[in-house]
Amino acid sequence: MKRKIMFLLFVFSVFILNGQEIKLNSAVVASAGSNPELSTVNISKWRLGEVHLIVLQRDELNELPEINWNVNLYPNPFRQFLNLDFQTDEILEFTIQVTDIAGKKQWSSEEKTILPNQEISLDLDNLAPATYFVTITQKNKKVQRVIKVQKH
Repeated sequence: MKRKIMFLLFVFSVFILNGQEIKLNSAVVASAGSNPELSTVNISKWRLGEVHLIVLQRDELNELPEINWNVNLYPNPFRQFLNLDFQTDEILEFTIQVTDIAGKKQWSSEEKTILPNQEISLDLDNLAPATYFVTITQKNKKVQRVIKVQKH
């Protein structure tokens, strides 16, 4: 009886440790010279603060839009405010969206005009402690950055 219980606990722990994988279908520009293809991105295995660049439209590599901006998010993990430090040399327009791990929108902004090297702060106090994805999309471009953050 004791062995059966130990075996069941082992099997149950394997299922818990593997957890539920969350996969997204997106157009990804692959490395090693291959063409962009529709593929699956497993977002459940991202590390905290890991950034992914996602191409929203299936284009050839030489037709991809130029990306002339970057953004740093801090602190990560955060409690109430999440700061976004934009690094750009020109005035750009962005939309910002925060989604939970299941992809449900938790917070979003209207289009924001960002000045060169501007920092903005998001008040996300109403969100429960969990893992979230911050998606920053540049207006008139087919590129967005998705960053995994954690709220305490």
